[in-house]
Amino acid sequence: MKSEIRLGFIGFGEVAQSISAGLMEVGFGDLFAYHYRGLHVSTKLQEQAKELGVRLVGTQNELTKECNIIFNVTRTSVARDTAFGIMPFLTKEHLYVDLNSTSPLVKREIAEVFDKQGLVFIDGVLMAPLPLTKHRVPIIASGAGADRLAEILKPLEMNIEVIEGSPGTASSIKMIRSMFMKGLATLLIETFVAAKQSGDGYEKIMGSIRQTMDTTPFDTLMERFLTGTAKHSGRRIGEMESALSYVSESGMVPVMTKATNDLLQMISTAKDAQDSFLLPSNQDELYSFYKNVFTEEENR
Repeated sequence: MKSEIRLGFIGFGEVAQSISAGLMEVGFGDLFAYHYRGLHVSTKLQEQAKELGVRLVGTQNELTKECNIIFNVTRTSVARDTAFGIMPFLTKEHLYVDLNSTSPLVKREIAEVFDKQGLVFIDGVLMAPLPLTKHRVPIIASGAGADRLAEILKPLEMNIEVIEGSPGTASSIKMIRSMFMKGLATLLIETFVAAKQSGDGYEKIMGSIRQTMDTTPFDTLMERFLTGTAKHSGRRIGEMESALSYVSESGMVPVMTKATNDLLQMISTAKDAQDSFLLPSNQDELYSFYKNVFTEEENR
């Protein structure tokens, strides 16, 4: 094992190539990658590796011999198998970092096995798009070894924020953030199609939404949504049922609108279950109320 920084990737897709491109720009060249096909990869991939100064290796064992920091950038579905597959070739000197958007539960499971073997497993997640940020992409990392990773890679201008907690903590932040961002995206898609089908109303609809989003601070919107929904869920059910009927008649399948109506029904049911509903007045009370809404036993 060499003592200097030598980075390796398991997988050589967008993540590995984007980070490699950025590191090449700052003059770092000790980069390696292992592909599950070994050296039997396409000519295109070989050319991409060469252009980025990345040496492809044929086995996991070879990767561990060449590198002291290894980023797993394959796919979520194979995160467990990838980690356990390379584990026999790792030593306590290696820093193994899983950058996949894998379930926190899976990362905790992998970390427990690594820990029993005296190996270092770091939970890392990417918090911004890669093409523009390249190797400076914000990364949140947790677990033993995360501080060491951030310190080692600091001279290369890699942007790693270490947070307290065991492996799985970083992934939970990314996962819950993704719930909001991906949910917002799919809601926007459904709204966009419905607005387009409305004909002349499109500009007015999108302009009204734009004005609200552009002029209202997030914290204000959050308080309004949390408090207002708890207070007015019954009235909003009627509004969503009308919306469901309207967009359905236009030929759409209103997936997100139906989900909104379903959740409003759950909230209304939780309110009705209380002898005397008092509107929550702070975030702790709102959390307690909404937690009960999402508790299965409360909605049977």
